[in-house]
Amino acid sequence: MAVILALLLSGCSFSPVDPVLIMAEIHGSVRYVHEDIDRWQTPDETRRRGAGDCEDFAILFMEALWLRGIESGMVLTPTETGSHAMVESRGVVYDVTGNQIIDEDLPVIERMSYGTALGYAIRDSISGGVTK
Repeated sequence: MAVILALLLSGCSFSPVDPVLIMAEIHGSVRYVHEDIDRWQTPDETRRRGAGDCEDFAILFMEALWLRGIESGMVLTPTETGSHAMVESRGVVYDVTGNQIIDEDLPVIERMSYGTALGYAIRDSISGGVTK
């Protein structure tokens, strides 16, 4: 995994604080993988695997923001096959999987805090189960 991503997630004072730069680094360092059975990963699991789906990207991004004192939450939006996870912070919606800022109103299935999303990931990590 890229050195910059490790710095971003370590909370180093000299690492970028701009969420767009953090999102771009995660997008460039973590490979997207589709999961037939959805299992949310902890940030450590995503870093170790270097891969994840939209919830995993979102949880990793929220951790990087949280380490910098920036509040954020996960936003689940509907898709034809289920839902897509993005991150909302300071009134901006980040699609970390797509490496883009969403500037349109989207229908929302659910909103959850970083702590709640991380809790689901920890539960899935322990049980090997499916969050949603």
